[in-house]
Amino acid sequence: MLPLPDGSCLMTVRAKKSLGQHFLTDPRVCRKIVRFASIRPGDTVIEIGPGTGRLTQSLLAEAERVTALEIDSHLVGLLRAKADHDPAFAGLAVIEADVLKVDWPSLLERAVNHSLGGPEALDQGGSTIIVGNLPYNIATRIVKRMIPCKNRFHSFTFMVQKEVADRICASTGSKGYGSLTLGIAQHFKRIAGFPVATGSFRPPPKVTSAVMKLIPDLQARPPAEAAYFEKLVRRSFQHRRKTLANNLRGFAGVRDWKGRLSHCGIAPQARPQEATLDQYRCLCQML
Repeated sequence: MLPLPDGSCLMTVRAKKSLGQHFLTDPRVCRKIVRFASIRPGDTVIEIGPGTGRLTQSLLAEAERVTALEIDSHLVGLLRAKADHDPAFAGLAVIEADVLKVDWPSLLERAVNHSLGGPEALDQGGSTIIVGNLPYNIATRIVKRMIPCKNRFHSFTFMVQKEVADRICASTGSKGYGSLTLGIAQHFKRIAGFPVATGSFRPPPKVTSAVMKLIPDLQARPPAEAAYFEKLVRRSFQHRRKTLANNLRGFAGVRDWKGRLSHCGIAPQARPQEATLDQYRCLCQML
């Protein structure tokens, strides 16, 4: 049994392990997430995985209109009932869909039309923001699926497993720095947020969560960089303890990788985690 967001009554909601559900219940954490996401009236807000609606209510308190994307049909019915009968949820529109299969251009159009002020709000400085408590088992897949449509959004504020957040936001040379870090950094500015204790959820997860923000990097990149970057980075981190030159031996038919590393300011004996994002971009642009 879980309390409704307004605490008015109880409902029977069983978290589904198959969907990786852990419902956020701490209102203080919800308000902190909303502040971190910098939600303002007039923004188009899309929430991924609203669950029982605790974070949704905090989002509505600032944005006044929220479009929520939920795959669980039971929760969809509950949230729609709240939207119909609870004034605190009057600005909520719920779409039943799988975030990994949704047609983002169509969803975005619906969300903009639902937002306070409609499409004109974007012309007046409103932003399109995604917020979500992502299931641990598909969090990185969701983030990567945002990449093709990143230029349609102002920011993405996600709560994920802390280990994943640490890897995405890792700095050059750190333990977590790797192909996931660079794959996300190639497309987004990464902003670390704050940890969220297991006690803030029902049922409590076995690991700590963390909130992070991604802001799209809209700078145009050379075609060669886009074509080779992911493959290059994956190959580079095949063996973290080997040198970058050894990991890249034979990649893309290049024989003199040490010469190319030197051209990009990378030491001949450097390990893959010691090269910066700009240095990997430099390598790509030479292919």
